[in-house]
Parts: sequence; structure tokens; C-alpha cells
Amino acid sequence: MSKGTDDMRQSRHRVSTTALVQMSVFLVFTVIGLFALPYAAESALLQQLWVAFCATAGF
Repeated sequence: MSKGTDDMRQSRHRVSTTALVQMSVFLVFTVIGLFALPYAAESALLQQLWVAFCATAGF
């Protein structure tokens, strides 16, 4: 019984590598997007890229 509880305790704190990669990619694109936002308002091409990114991200 105690072995099962130990397994549950370990799996609760474990984060998969895929989840870490997805979160880091999301954070990188979020930071890039926030810095690009003022320029996207002035540039038609960057504005189209920003709209495409938001559509891809589901916003």
C-alpha cells in the first residue's frame, strides 16, 4: 500500500519534457509578440503576421 502512495506522490510532482518544451515555446512567442506589438500597429506586414499568429494560437 505504501508503494502505491509513493508512486502517486512522485507522479504528481513530475512534469513531462514535452510539457516543458511546449510551455517554453509558448513563453518565447508571447514575449516576442509583446515586443512586436507596437511595430505591428505601424507595419502592414507585421500586422498580418501578428493576426496570423493570434489566429494560430487561438486568440
